[in-house]
Amino acid sequence: MAESVAVSVAPLGPTESEPERCEGEEEARGNEAGENNQQTGPVAGAPQNRLAKLPLSRIKALMKADPDVSLASQESVFIIAKATELFVEMIAKDALVYAQQGKRKTLQRKDLDNAIEAIDEFAFLEGDGVQMQRDVQCCMQYSQGNVRTKDVLRFEVQTEGPDCSIQAIILYTKKAVKCADPRDRRVKRLLRKLLQRQRTKAHRTMWLHPHGNLPVMSEDKKDGWDALHVE
Repeated sequence: MAESVAVSVAPLGPTESEPERCEGEEEARGNEAGENNQQTGPVAGAPQNRLAKLPLSRIKALMKADPDVSLASQESVFIIAKATELFVEMIAKDALVYAQQGKRKTLQRKDLDNAIEAIDEFAFLEGDGVQMQRDVQCCMQYSQGNVRTKDVLRFEVQTEGPDCSIQAIILYTKKAVKCADPRDRRVKRLLRKLLQRQRTKAHRTMWLHPHGNLPVMSEDKKDGWDALHVE
């Protein structure tokens, strides 16, 4: 006896065509991608240090060198770093045109001067190139070789001068006169040692050469500073 099987088929709604379904899937994927971009963003997806070619720490230090800038957010430092990169690329490309006209592949100072004179946006650099170069040379002299404390005969702070238009530390050593950037970490450490040496020397001079009617203290060379005699 054959058994009859009843199959119930639910009524189907209007079917979507293949192109409409593809468009719907693409729109859904686009919405998901937009949500992911809003959540992560370019900053969260990759560190700012990797997106910027220039070191952000140096950019931030230069910004804080301005007395009017007390605080700077990380976003502002990043934006200024990117703007600096674009500026350098722009002036380099314009200067390269003059180098190519001279059938050269190496940029020279005169190429930059020509680019600065030809473009109004670079007018603020006119006349400052030589002084800027001196400043860089001045502040880089110390980094070319460390200066030992014992080699420094004396030092002075120079606010402005023919060699540097910025504040600098002039170090008079036994062999040469060097100019250093007081913002440099190594220069700060050297200055602390020099100031400590100055204070020690002044304290010793005060005991050996007192003022007024105070007695003069002399050193007993046999016993060193353990025995002081009043003259």
